[in-house]
Amino acid sequence: MRIIIKKARSHCPLQESKKQAKQWFKQKKAAPEQIKAFFKYLDDEMVGHLGTGKDDVQKYIGWLVTKYGFIKDTGHIALDNDKMYEDSKGAIWNLSSALKSLHDYATYIERNIIKGKDADVGRKSFKEIVALNKPASEVVSRSQERELAKKGASIVFDDDNFFAVRPDTEEASCLFGRNTRWCISATKGRNYFDQYTGEGKVFYFLRNENLPEDHKLKKIAFVYDQDSVDTGDAYEVYDAEDTQIDMDEALDGIKENIFGKNIADIIAGDLKIQEEDKPLFKKYGISDDALTDMDELGDEVNEIAYEKWGDIRNEMLAHLEENQPGAAMEEQMEKIQEAFDQKAKHFHVNWDETGDGGYYFRGGVYFDFDELDWAMSNAEDDIKRIVEGVLDDNYIYPEYIEVEETNDGYRVIGDINPDYDEPQDPSGFETYAERVLEYDAKYEDMVEEMKGLFLSNGLLESETFDYLSALKDDLEGRLQNFGADFRANAVDIGRSVQFDLAKDLDYAVRHRQEKGEWKVQGRTVPSDELNRWLKSYLETSNAGGFRNVFELIFEDAIREHIKPEMQQMFLPGFEKEKEAKGSLHKQLDTILKNFFTVGLPKYNHFKKLYSFPVNLEIPYSVGGEKLDQKYGVEFAKLLIKVAEILDEIYPLAYKTIKKWVAGKFEEAVKRTDKDLKFKQGGTNVSESKKRFKIRILKS
Repeated sequence: MRIIIKKARSHCPLQESKKQAKQWFKQKKAAPEQIKAFFKYLDDEMVGHLGTGKDDVQKYIGWLVTKYGFIKDTGHIALDNDKMYEDSKGAIWNLSSALKSLHDYATYIERNIIKGKDADVGRKSFKEIVALNKPASEVVSRSQERELAKKGASIVFDDDNFFAVRPDTEEASCLFGRNTRWCISATKGRNYFDQYTGEGKVFYFLRNENLPEDHKLKKIAFVYDQDSVDTGDAYEVYDAEDTQIDMDEALDGIKENIFGKNIADIIAGDLKIQEEDKPLFKKYGISDDALTDMDELGDEVNEIAYEKWGDIRNEMLAHLEENQPGAAMEEQMEKIQEAFDQKAKHFHVNWDETGDGGYYFRGGVYFDFDELDWAMSNAEDDIKRIVEGVLDDNYIYPEYIEVEETNDGYRVIGDINPDYDEPQDPSGFETYAERVLEYDAKYEDMVEEMKGLFLSNGLLESETFDYLSALKDDLEGRLQNFGADFRANAVDIGRSVQFDLAKDLDYAVRHRQEKGEWKVQGRTVPSDELNRWLKSYLETSNAGGFRNVFELIFEDAIREHIKPEMQQMFLPGFEKEKEAKGSLHKQLDTILKNFFTVGLPKYNHFKKLYSFPVNLEIPYSVGGEKLDQKYGVEFAKLLIKVAEILDEIYPLAYKTIKKWVAGKFEEAVKRTDKDLKFKQGGTNVSESKKRFKIRILKS
């Protein structure tokens, strides 16, 4: 049988490993049939979880059994999952996870990633195996690195001892910066690579190949900027722990990488050079005299380290000269522009160089209103006011708005400047472009809203405007509790239903504090606690409950006032209803579903105001058809009649909902009382004083 793993001391062939396990079972006096059943169980698990032919794991069976095997009272053989879990600090919890860890361990040994004493499984515990697997899993071979570098990095130096690379993308920075704490290589949390490159910084990573993975100088990051092109000096230098270091410390890592971890102690005279280490010094031309004179040895080691660093640095600077930070920034700006242009339909952004190595960007939008029938000329001021209002409602604040009269109508130009927190660099440009794309998505809805306001403000000639204006004037003369106003292509009958709770809240707090209650030490403020529960109780109930209040009162009012009239105003499709009652309910249902809305309730804890909107809409057209064409000539009259009923029933609906609000207020007070008692130790102040007096009397 072919032996896959060659370097582990106890990775005996399959038969030898099984033999070791069988001997252990015999020592424990396990029955032959139980031993046979156990090995079948193991084989099935390996086939099920790892696939057939995993000799690498089978060769660890002896190790696995002698460490974790046990025999139950019934004679059944099992593995101690609890012990594996404990030994591995929770990384191994069953046989499946154990086999996976052993398979990974064997694979890394085969790839020569785990080697030497670390590859000796006989001396390892599961905790150590898991710990070795983690860094090994992140090791990428040189050939893989070269392939990966083509997609976003440049390898600038590569020999047996040193590897230097410049990442040009966040992905490459994460790949080549793995096992460090650099924020530009972070895969969890925010990664700052794009921000720093956007500010004109570039990075070169130096890897000391001979240092262990957990050494703080295993990887060193050199930060260069535009000034570095002229000076040749790094802007900053960081070790793998993200601590800023100087070049002397970086050179210490280079020396240790070449001459071993004890080089500093040898030069200092604290350790002697071992005979087996002398060939290494000779390889680099260290003289025999230097091997006995530590001062001379220090000079020669320094010279070799400086020379090696000089070679690496020259390659870095040559690459930097050809790929300057400004070029990287320009490339990023172009990518951001291209991504924006692919998505945007109406807004635009653009960028340019300032001439001194910097950048600036701006953008804007055009609204063309050429196809509309304008009722008047010189409407620029009204158009500007309406456009600014719509943009403001959508949280868009142009630097300026300009309205131009064209041959066929008007054109509105808006200039969108960067915000204060959007710096003039690629990172700021990206944030700015994303913000403008959000505006772009709202464009068509905003245009429709603007057109509706042009119409409702009398700027356009139309049958719609004449009809809605007359309807609005008529309704304003009839309604007392609701207002009538224009909405795009409709008249809206609505109001905000409000309940001012300021006095009630102030009384509740003051009344309880006068009784000696709700006095809490520390930062707790009773009014804030009550406010919090009010917001919770009042806002968690959706508008559906209030809608039901209006609908129920509607039905009663309609039944009393306009039932006969509604029975004569059947909607299209309802004429053949056998029962007028069925038709009535269908018409009412159509109105409530399509034209009546109750918005979500909100509690403003600053103003102590609870409110929600109620609206009935009477449109000019629905789905492209005029209202009377879609529902019949009498339907508009029916909606007007419903608006009057809505206005009439409002006081009763308000009273009903006010009672509900009062109930929620009391619930919030009780909950606040409970919470404050808990914070005071389970009782209020007055109760504490009363109990204290009782204890005094008893004593």
